[in-house]
Amino acid sequence: MTGATSTVGRSLIDQLLNADAPVRAVTRHPSTAHLPPGVDVVQADLGDPAGLPAVLEGVDRVFLLSNGPATPEHDANLTHAAARAGATHLVKLSSGRVDDSTATDPIPTWHRAGEQAVRDSGLAWTMLRPLGFMSNALHWADTVREHDTVYAPHGQSRIALIDPRDIAAVAAAVLTTGGHEGRVYRLTGPEALSPVEQVGILAEVLGRPLRHVETSPAAARQAILDQGVPAAMTDAIMALRAAALEPFTSVLHPDVEEVTGTPARTFRDWALRHRAVFEPSSAGSTGVTGRKPVRLLPGEPGVFDVPGNPYSVKLTGEQSAGTLAVLQSTFAPGEGAPLHRHQGHDETFYVVSGAFRFRSGEDITDAGPGTFFHIPRTVPHAFTGIGDEPNTLLVMLSPAGFEHFFIEAMTHPNPATIQTMLAKYDQELLPD
Repeated sequence: MTGATSTVGRSLIDQLLNADAPVRAVTRHPSTAHLPPGVDVVQADLGDPAGLPAVLEGVDRVFLLSNGPATPEHDANLTHAAARAGATHLVKLSSGRVDDSTATDPIPTWHRAGEQAVRDSGLAWTMLRPLGFMSNALHWADTVREHDTVYAPHGQSRIALIDPRDIAAVAAAVLTTGGHEGRVYRLTGPEALSPVEQVGILAEVLGRPLRHVETSPAAARQAILDQGVPAAMTDAIMALRAAALEPFTSVLHPDVEEVTGTPARTFRDWALRHRAVFEPSSAGSTGVTGRKPVRLLPGEPGVFDVPGNPYSVKLTGEQSAGTLAVLQSTFAPGEGAPLHRHQGHDETFYVVSGAFRFRSGEDITDAGPGTFFHIPRTVPHAFTGIGDEPNTLLVMLSPAGFEHFFIEAMTHPNPATIQTMLAKYDQELLPD
């Protein structure tokens, strides 16, 4: 499968493993994919066809997830390699707007070409065509937390959103059972919602008033560009948003339940599962940035305390001959560490309780109890607690040394001193 670290891909892996299906995941960066045990993680780039035959050896079925302007090329490269390697069935995650003959904007155009490559391969195929992802609402999280406001254009446009878990459930069924060859599944949730209606549901789930502020398409486009998204992809996103003004995008389809036997989840279901992401942080910073006071708890040496976020030094370099240090930290829902990187050590996180959203480079992964997550030195990363209860991590530092930042910060808790210590211990805070 490709797209293993995406929202859909990560959920699909879990569902395939639960079905005892052997999974090989193709990624450009295996060292930062952080996929579960039992997954055969291999390195390949869909833009480099020469490297694809080897990773497809012994593969029977292929899940194809690609996006961006290179979608037609990537889909063609993988399908040709899959056919030569002896695969029997290709399942492509496409776009629901491929069905709309009037849609000539980038995303449906890219996926039409990708679908044609799949059909031309001579292999059995299945197309999955979702219209819009509920998870796109996560882009509103910062302004909801900080201002109780969603800034978005086309507030009255409607789209039949789907939970990415339901896309993954359909994909898992197609990949593990027969009878889906030559089928096109149109994937929607049970209701078509506008941004204004989504904001209303979020407000009910969060138990506080939220407002939608209509923005101009130009302002919305600039906001996407400001996040570092390339211009071609920005324009594709804006065209997709404008398409929600057309009646086509609000048509509901029963395919999720017909394939999986379970009704598609509602946006309220999705919001309840992700509400912690939209909650204001009771403590704000983790304390590492120095924006919150820190103190040594009386009678508890080794505890670096930020209200709501205690750090405990469990093992120092002096106790491990410098090879390893271990911290324990607990975060309330919505709290975490801002984007940063370490020059002098690797970090391995172990989720003890709750759940966390880890960002490593360009990849985002949600992890629950029992999950290990490794961050090599110099890799930009951040994490946020997303469980409903306090979220606890063990943090293993190798080699040791950075634990002394926390010990030293206890006695010098003012922000200026902490900023100096960040540089001393080779940690760099990054603009997000």
